[in-house]
Amino acid sequence: MVGSLLFVGFEISQNSRIAIAESQQNFSEKAIDLSNTVSSNPELAELVVLAGLNQLEIESMTPSQAGMLSFYYQAVLYLWESLYDSVQSGVLPDSEIDVLKLSPGLDSDYFRLAWARLKLTVNADFAIFLETLDWNKSRQ
Repeated sequence: MVGSLLFVGFEISQNSRIAIAESQQNFSEKAIDLSNTVSSNPELAELVVLAGLNQLEIESMTPSQAGMLSFYYQAVLYLWESLYDSVQSGVLPDSEIDVLKLSPGLDSDYFRLAWARLKLTVNADFAIFLETLDWNKSRQ
């Protein structure tokens, strides 16, 4: 009986480790794909850098540039939302969410401008969480 319980405990522990590893791998693959997309598109890369530095002249952006940057931020939000969901469901430890807290990517005038529309595309819990981060505090 004790042997069976030890075996079940070992299996649960092993399955938990596998779930964590798969979740981290999935997030890493998506992050690499997004990085490759940006790095392979010089115009998008320039927009992302300028937006991150708050040196983007929003008024002079073409509709194509605004669309590109909006799609970029949407992809970032979906990526981060999947990480957030993994933490909330207990698959990943709470410490994994620190990547969002430390990210300078949201602290830009363009993201703040786009947030009213973008937050409608993510789940409400994630939107509320994002709004507690430092990028949002500077505009309140």
